[in-house]
Amino acid sequence: MMDRINTRSVRITLKILIVLFVIVGVIYQNLVGYFAGRGFSSYLYFTTQSNIIIGALAMALLVYDLKRRQTPKALVAFHHIAISAIMLTFIVFALFLGPLVPDASYFYSPSNLTLHNLVPILAFFNYLLEEDEMPPRYVRYLALISGVSYMIATYIFYFSGASFGQNEFPYFFLNFKTNGWLTIDFVNWRFGIIYWWVVIVLVLLGISVATYEIKAKCKKNQRIAWKIFIFLLSLATIFILMSVIIKLSMGVALHETSIKVLIR
Repeated sequence: MMDRINTRSVRITLKILIVLFVIVGVIYQNLVGYFAGRGFSSYLYFTTQSNIIIGALAMALLVYDLKRRQTPKALVAFHHIAISAIMLTFIVFALFLGPLVPDASYFYSPSNLTLHNLVPILAFFNYLLEEDEMPPRYVRYLALISGVSYMIATYIFYFSGASFGQNEFPYFFLNFKTNGWLTIDFVNWRFGIIYWWVVIVLVLLGISVATYEIKAKCKKNQRIAWKIFIFLLSLATIFILMSVIIKLSMGVALHETSIKVLIR
């Protein structure tokens, strides 16, 4: 009984933190960060959308926790879809987008720390601690809705003349004008967006299936959830530190090269 009370307290705390971090991250990126002065373009990005959805969901689930009521099955299923989407944000930024960010300071900015790291990790941890019944197995495939619908919506917005800030497309792997459709160019590391669509769909499906299986194991042993939480937090910390060091080193090397050129 004591473990359940403690777990419930942890879940309540996590949900409150998730909501607060989403608010801080979204406000910062729009007022001070990358999207400052660019209108509502940030809301057309998957990162912002997945964070807002997970924040709104956390508020809804918080009510059920506070009232000690069982979460409706439909909301449990939607929770899995939303978690898969927010973890896609976490993984895609770490693997594909982070390495392309030139500014070291971005990695320790409030928007990156919250929207790309803390919110996904805390939301995933909270999901693993939830005591609701497991969602039906087919929900693993429903998680693809978030990624597929976003890609379709992106092209609808693009062809309708919508603006993604200073970019034609929100993410480079959706840009058919630069990458082409079926391009395979290992020299310039450029690949057609058809391949990128497949990669994103497979990554999202992998996240969903893995999350479902991990959740099932955590139902039997909640210590697994704590170990995964510590692992993800450590992984994110290492990634941020390494990114800052690499970007700063590249900046120093570029500066030294510029000096040598000027001297010559």
